[in-house]
Amino acid sequence: MTQRWKLGELRGEAQEALARGAHESGESFGDRVQIIKASEASDPPSAVVVGVSALPPGFRRDLHSHANEEVRIVLSGRGVMDLGDGSEPMNVGDVLLTGAFEAHAARPVGSRPLVLLWLILAVCDGS
Repeated sequence: MTQRWKLGELRGEAQEALARGAHESGESFGDRVQIIKASEASDPPSAVVVGVSALPPGFRRDLHSHANEEVRIVLSGRGVMDLGDGSEPMNVGDVLLTGAFEAHAARPVGSRPLVLLWLILAVCDGS
């Protein structure tokens, strides 16, 4: 089943949730808001996890990794993707791909929240 989201609406939804500190179908982790739009648990279920995160100014997270590749699209704000071997700047419209087991952590830069659309792709066995 096809699902559709509009980038502007996702950005607004995440910014509003961050301002309120919560979202009815999302989670708050400290200061960060994360909204899951599709996953194995959604209706209909999806092998791709689709979510939006809003990171407030000053937010920091330790490097972490996943068994899956992750794609991020910057919807608003500016940020930096810290990596195990350096960092990459992130600006509106940028698309970043982190590989499976690649250490990473996103953080906002400046006085505005960083809003990211992200997709975690199913593990590929190479076949």
